[in-house]
Amino acid sequence: MTILLLVITSIAGVLILDLFAIENKVLGILSVMVLSANPIICATLAYSYTAVNYSLAFLFSVFSVFCIYRWHKVMGVLAGG
Repeated sequence: MTILLLVITSIAGVLILDLFAIENKVLGILSVMVLSANPIICATLAYSYTAVNYSLAFLFSVFSVFCIYRWHKVMGVLAGG
């Protein structure tokens, strides 16, 4: 469960990097590491039975913002935004 949570959070981090147009690799890696070491992520890991669901909710929220930003509300509404 922990590995899946970190993979999903990393995917959301990559989408956030694309939204903010961060192209520097070192800054991008540090940003995703800070996102993964967030106290909220650590608190979510305390309740392992909900960790994957909460991380999927975070991924879908970032994905809906990504869709709204990229495709001008057409796909964002379908993704829940």
